[in-house]
Amino acid sequence: MATKRILVLANSIKRSPSPCVAGREVDSAGSRFSLGRWIRPVSLHGKEGALSPAEITLTSGSTVAVMDFVEIPVTESQGDPCQPENWIISDRGNWKCLNQLHRKPSLDLLEEKPNGLWLEKLQPTDRVSHEWLMKTPPRHSVCCIRTEKLRLLFYTNAWGKPCRRAGFACHSIQYDLALTNPIITDKYCPHVPGAGQPMKDFRLVNCLICVSLAGEFNGYHYKVVATVFEQDE
Repeated sequence: MATKRILVLANSIKRSPSPCVAGREVDSAGSRFSLGRWIRPVSLHGKEGALSPAEITLTSGSTVAVMDFVEIPVTESQGDPCQPENWIISDRGNWKCLNQLHRKPSLDLLEEKPNGLWLEKLQPTDRVSHEWLMKTPPRHSVCCIRTEKLRLLFYTNAWGKPCRRAGFACHSIQYDLALTNPIITDKYCPHVPGAGQPMKDFRLVNCLICVSLAGEFNGYHYKVVATVFEQDE
């Protein structure tokens, strides 16, 4: 059975309580390590490969968290051209915590500088079509970038849907994406204002954010902010 050792950098919620986990592969020699490519463990049973809460429970009994070092049993690469980081987890589970082996890296070491965030002409910046993505497969579908200004918005829209959004600029292009990070949501706005109530608006500075391109949904792949790392973390 193969395994992948990763530093977890995203543990977010999609459209259901099922978590989505992703991180950078860890290449270690003793206590020293380097960070390699992105790995997103996925299941064969969940919607868009989402995991069950039981599957992200470590052998120690705790639930996996952002900035944990873990070892994950996997079977094979999923071979998804739209999400090349996807690896299918073993049914046996048994994720092991490796925090005792490594110290957490500084946020500066996690920063990446991609050329852009999957932009398709004539589409809003929060999505790309599945057809376009299949024609132009991405080299990666998740990355950590730094943003000087981050705006968090919480409100209920005209159709009665609670909205959690994150606004930021990357290469002078403004993005308004779904926020799927439960930790930052619970910190700033655990209860989204109801219909007719004032929007809650928070401004953060100099943050590192993990942006992910989700699986297909109704012909589109939506971009989400899966993690917000504040500078004092």
